[in-house]
This record gives sequence, structure tokens and C-alpha cells, in this order.
Amino acid sequence: MDEAEDRLRQQRGRRRIVAVAVALISGGTVSVAEIVIGLVFRLDSVLAEGLHTLADMLDSVVALLAVRQAARPPDRSHPFGHGKFESVAALVEGVVIAATGGGICWSAFKTLVWGQPRPEFSGAAIAAMAAAAVLYLIVSTWLAREAKQTASPTVYAEAAHLRTHIYITGGLFAGLWLGRALAWPWVDSLMALAVGFALLKTALDVLKPAFGQLTDQALPDADLKAIVQELRQFGDEFIEMHRVRSRAAGVERHLDVHLVVAPETTVRVAHELCDRMERAVARRFPDTSITIHVEPAEKATGDGGSPGQVLIAGQPAAPKR
Repeated sequence: MDEAEDRLRQQRGRRRIVAVAVALISGGTVSVAEIVIGLVFRLDSVLAEGLHTLADMLDSVVALLAVRQAARPPDRSHPFGHGKFESVAALVEGVVIAATGGGICWSAFKTLVWGQPRPEFSGAAIAAMAAAAVLYLIVSTWLAREAKQTASPTVYAEAAHLRTHIYITGGLFAGLWLGRALAWPWVDSLMALAVGFALLKTALDVLKPAFGQLTDQALPDADLKAIVQELRQFGDEFIEMHRVRSRAAGVERHLDVHLVVAPETTVRVAHELCDRMERAVARRFPDTSITIHVEPAEKATGDGGSPGQVLIAGQPAAPKR
């Protein structure tokens, strides 16, 4: 990794840290307001959303620490980088969200079955939900853009959480208004139940990619196809590329490939080819590391009729002729 790439890596790391910090501050502010409103006006739905937001805020602390750790360059103890710290953080967030959602669902169910003190559908509570929805819309839109530009699963998780809050607080605004207009106290418990189910759905969306990274799942087909396409521009300089293996670790992508070259290719020429391939991929796909193992012509596994062919690990190769 040259000096320019290292600076770019550090810059993206700082952007991820700022993004998580913004999520932390906005979530903490709204959480305190919702918990106070829920307790004062006996609104289980608003209290549930406040607890949801509090769980997200605590998760954001974990995420902030993980992003800072993941931004560190490779060292002796982590020669492949610290990217999986982000994967672990996303896994922790998903588990906490699932636990919070399950607890809210159970509490709302008990209230619907055994009754509750009559809630107070205050105008202040209704206005607060509208203001919270607008705030979440602004912050989550910005976080989603940062997640896309930095390719960070942790920032994506934060954006997904806040995006869910838009629908929840917007729904609470409408539900509280309806409960006040029609004097339906049970509406509050139904909305709390909806908040719980929304949390369980969000937990699943966060846990799935995090678990995939921690179990060394291959890169998404679209990402792998784009990287392979970048390598194919050098197809007239090698016979075959096979055993293309990939995995992700937070924002980092790791590829391992076997490159079959012509018999007359010298070590120097093969080395220069590998360097050019690595630089080409790094320019288009930052935070991507490729390990290339050069092999002689007799190691080709394809049919030999297509110079520059690429065979992905796990996919059957064409039989030799």
C-alpha cells in the first residue's frame, strides 16, 4: 500500500467515525425525549420507541469503537487488517436490536391481554413524534450516502436503524393522533407491538450480512463480477486465472487468485503484471487486497481455448480438450 492509498484509507476511516458519531448524538437526544414523554403521558408506544432508540445509541457506542479500530492499518497481530471489527459490531447491534424488539412485543402483548392504565394522548407528544420523524429523515439520508461512499457495513447499519425510526415515529404520530381523535386507548398498545416487530425485522437485516462476513462468505456476485471485469483487461498477458476466492471484512475486500502464465514468462515480467493488476483494482475498488499466486502453463484447469479466462472458485471448470 503506497502513501496515497494509505491517506485515502485514513480519510475514509475518519468519515466513518464522524458518521457514527452523528448517529450517536441524534439518537441519544431523541431517546431521552421519547422516554420522558412515554413515562409522563403513560404512552407505551412512545416509551418503546425511546427504549429502541436508547438501544441504538448504546449500539452506536460499540460501532464507534469498532469503526475506529477497523480504520487502523494492518499490523503484526492483524496482518490482514482490522476490518472484521466492524462485522463484530454489526453482529452485536443486531443481537441487541432483536432482544429489544422481543421484549417490546412481549410487553405490548401482555398489556393488550391484561389491560393498562389509560394513556394520555397529549398534543405535545404528537408534535414530538412529528419532529423526530423529520430529524431521522435528514440524518438517515446523509448516513446512507456516507455508507455508500465508504462501503461501511457499520454506517449502513446505523442508516438502516434511523430509516426504520422514520416509519416508526411517523406511524406513532398518526396513531397517537387517531387515538386522541377517536378515544381508542388500545391503539397505543398496538403501535408498541408494531414497533417491536419492526425491530425484529431490522435485526434480521443487520445480522445477515454481518454473519456472512464472519463466516467468510464470498463477496456479492455483483461486486465480484465488477472486480473480475477489471482484471480481464489484462487477459492477453496470461493464460488463465482460476481459484478466484473472495471474502469481506467490514469495508475491506480480500481476493486470492491463481494466475497461469505462458512458459516463456519470466519472474520479473510476472511480478510486474501482478503489480499492475493490483493497482488497477485498488484504483477502482479501494480497500481491496489481492493475493496472486503465479503458476506455469501446465496448471491451467480450463479448456485452454480461451486466453485470459477466469474461473471462480466453487464453479465447475470446463473440461480440458
